[in-house]
Amino acid sequence: MVSKKQKTFIEELIDKLLIDYTRNFSQLCIITPNRRAQVFIKNYLQEKGIPMLLPTLFSIDDFIQHLSPYTILDNIDLSFELYLVYKELEGEDAQPFEHFIKWATVLINDFNEIDMHLGDANALFNYLSDDYAIREWNLGIKDLTDFQKNYLAFFHKLNDYYQYF
Repeated sequence: MVSKKQKTFIEELIDKLLIDYTRNFSQLCIITPNRRAQVFIKNYLQEKGIPMLLPTLFSIDDFIQHLSPYTILDNIDLSFELYLVYKELEGEDAQPFEHFIKWATVLINDFNEIDMHLGDANALFNYLSDDYAIREWNLGIKDLTDFQKNYLAFFHKLNDYYQYF
Protein backbone atom coordinates (compact mmCIF):
# COMPACT_ATOMS: atom_id res chain seq x y z
CA MET A 1 0.00 0.00 0.00
CA VAL A 2 1.44 3.34 -1.05
CA SER A 3 0.96 6.13 1.46
CA LYS A 4 -0.18 9.46 0.16
CA LYS A 5 2.21 12.29 0.93
CA GLN A 6 0.67 14.91 3.21
CA LYS A 7 0.65 18.36 1.65
CA THR A 8 2.65 21.16 3.20
CA PHE A 9 1.06 24.44 4.21
CA ILE A 10 2.47 26.13 1.12
CA GLU A 11 1.07 23.40 -1.15
CA GLU A 12 -2.37 23.66 0.51
CA LEU A 13 -2.28 27.45 0.18
CA ILE A 14 -1.28 27.41 -3.50
CA ASP A 15 -3.93 24.79 -4.33
CA LYS A 16 -6.59 26.92 -2.60
CA LEU A 17 -5.45 30.06 -4.44
CA LEU A 18 -5.44 28.23 -7.77
CA ILE A 19 -9.04 27.13 -7.19
CA ASP A 20 -10.31 30.48 -5.89
CA TYR A 21 -8.40 32.68 -8.35
CA THR A 22 -8.13 30.51 -11.46
CA ARG A 23 -8.74 33.35 -13.90
CA ASN A 24 -6.55 35.97 -12.23
CA PHE A 25 -3.93 33.95 -10.35
CA SER A 26 -1.12 35.95 -11.97
CA GLN A 27 -2.61 39.18 -10.59
CA LEU A 28 -2.22 38.06 -6.98
CA CYS A 29 0.47 39.35 -4.68
CA ILE A 30 1.71 36.69 -2.25
CA ILE A 31 3.71 37.90 0.73
CA THR A 32 5.89 35.32 2.47
CA PRO A 33 7.85 35.49 5.72
CA ASN A 34 11.13 35.12 3.81
CA ARG A 35 12.54 34.53 0.34
CA ARG A 36 13.04 30.83 0.95
CA ALA A 37 9.27 30.26 1.02
CA GLN A 38 9.10 31.78 -2.47
CA VAL A 39 11.42 29.05 -3.76
CA PHE A 40 9.02 26.39 -2.45
CA ILE A 41 6.07 28.18 -4.08
CA LYS A 42 7.85 28.35 -7.44
CA ASN A 43 8.95 24.71 -7.22
CA TYR A 44 5.45 23.53 -6.35
CA LEU A 45 3.90 25.49 -9.21
CA GLN A 46 6.50 24.02 -11.56
CA GLU A 47 5.70 20.49 -10.29
CA LYS A 48 2.02 21.06 -11.07
CA GLY A 49 2.97 21.49 -14.73
CA ILE A 50 0.26 24.05 -15.41
CA PRO A 51 1.41 26.77 -17.82
CA MET A 52 0.73 30.10 -16.12
CA LEU A 53 2.18 33.44 -15.23
CA LEU A 54 3.41 33.61 -11.65
CA PRO A 55 1.81 35.93 -9.14
CA THR A 56 3.95 38.67 -7.65
CA LEU A 57 5.98 37.25 -4.77
CA PHE A 58 7.44 39.37 -1.98
CA SER A 59 9.12 38.55 1.29
CA ILE A 60 7.69 40.70 4.08
CA ASP A 61 10.91 42.76 4.18
CA ASP A 62 10.87 43.28 0.41
CA PHE A 63 7.18 44.20 0.50
CA ILE A 64 7.70 46.86 3.16
CA GLN A 65 10.67 48.24 1.25
CA HIS A 66 8.56 48.25 -1.93
CA LEU A 67 5.87 50.35 -0.21
CA SER A 68 8.24 52.66 1.61
CA PRO A 69 9.75 55.78 0.07
CA TYR A 70 12.90 55.05 2.11
CA THR A 71 15.83 52.89 1.13
CA ILE A 72 17.24 50.30 3.50
CA LEU A 73 20.92 50.97 4.01
CA ASP A 74 23.39 48.12 4.13
CA ASN A 75 25.75 47.66 7.09
CA ILE A 76 28.59 49.51 5.37
CA ASP A 77 26.51 52.65 4.86
CA LEU A 78 25.11 52.32 8.37
CA SER A 79 28.65 52.04 9.75
CA PHE A 80 29.60 55.34 8.12
CA GLU A 81 26.44 56.99 9.46
CA LEU A 82 27.10 55.66 12.96
CA TYR A 83 30.72 56.83 12.76
CA LEU A 84 29.53 60.38 12.08
CA VAL A 85 27.33 60.19 15.20
CA TYR A 86 30.20 58.66 17.16
CA LYS A 87 32.63 61.41 16.10
CA GLU A 88 30.10 64.10 16.98
CA LEU A 89 29.51 62.67 20.46
CA GLU A 90 33.13 61.77 21.21
CA GLY A 91 34.82 64.78 19.67
CA GLU A 92 38.61 64.55 19.86
CA ASP A 93 38.42 61.30 21.85
CA ALA A 94 36.93 59.42 18.88
CA GLN A 95 38.85 56.40 17.66
CA PRO A 96 39.92 56.27 14.02
CA PHE A 97 37.46 54.54 11.70
CA GLU A 98 39.55 51.35 11.40
CA HIS A 99 39.26 50.78 15.18
CA PHE A 100 35.63 51.90 15.32
CA ILE A 101 34.49 49.50 12.58
CA LYS A 102 35.62 46.48 14.63
CA TRP A 103 32.79 46.96 17.11
CA ALA A 104 30.38 49.11 15.08
CA THR A 105 28.76 46.23 13.19
CA VAL A 106 27.93 44.47 16.47
CA LEU A 107 26.40 47.69 17.80
CA ILE A 108 24.36 48.22 14.61
CA ASN A 109 23.04 44.65 14.83
CA ASP A 110 22.13 45.23 18.48
CA PHE A 111 20.32 48.46 17.56
CA ASN A 112 18.41 46.57 14.85
CA GLU A 113 17.41 43.88 17.36
CA ILE A 114 16.11 46.53 19.75
CA ASP A 115 14.11 48.14 16.95
CA MET A 116 12.69 44.84 15.68
CA HIS A 117 11.54 43.85 19.16
CA LEU A 118 10.26 47.36 19.92
CA GLY A 119 12.37 47.39 23.06
CA ASP A 120 12.72 50.34 25.39
CA ALA A 121 16.25 51.32 24.41
CA ASN A 122 16.72 53.80 27.25
CA ALA A 123 15.76 51.24 29.90
CA LEU A 124 17.88 48.55 28.26
CA PHE A 125 21.00 50.69 28.04
CA ASN A 126 20.54 51.93 31.61
CA TYR A 127 20.26 48.33 32.75
CA LEU A 128 23.40 47.30 30.82
CA SER A 129 25.34 50.24 32.19
CA ASP A 130 24.24 49.51 35.76
CA ASP A 131 24.96 45.80 35.34
CA TYR A 132 28.51 46.47 34.15
CA ALA A 133 29.09 49.00 36.95
CA ILE A 134 27.94 46.47 39.56
CA ARG A 135 30.16 43.73 38.12
CA GLU A 136 33.18 46.05 38.26
CA TRP A 137 32.35 47.40 41.71
CA ASN A 138 34.95 46.25 44.22
CA LEU A 139 34.11 48.17 47.42
CA GLY A 140 37.15 50.40 47.14
CA ILE A 141 39.63 47.52 47.25
CA LYS A 142 41.31 48.86 44.15
CA ASP A 143 40.52 51.62 41.73
CA LEU A 144 39.13 50.88 38.30
CA THR A 145 41.71 50.70 35.55
CA ASP A 146 41.58 53.25 32.73
CA PHE A 147 40.24 50.51 30.45
CA GLN A 148 37.42 49.74 32.90
CA LYS A 149 36.60 53.43 33.26
CA ASN A 150 36.49 53.88 29.48
CA TYR A 151 34.33 50.77 29.08
CA LEU A 152 31.91 52.02 31.73
CA ALA A 153 31.77 55.44 30.05
CA PHE A 154 31.03 53.68 26.74
CA PHE A 155 28.08 51.86 28.33
CA HIS A 156 26.78 55.16 29.67
CA LYS A 157 26.84 56.60 26.12
CA LEU A 158 25.10 53.70 24.36
CA ASN A 159 21.68 55.30 24.64
CA ASP A 160 23.04 58.55 23.18
CA TYR A 161 24.50 56.65 20.20
CA TYR A 162 21.17 54.90 19.72
CA GLN A 163 19.06 58.07 19.97
CA TYR A 164 21.25 60.14 17.61
CA PHE A 165 21.71 57.28 15.17
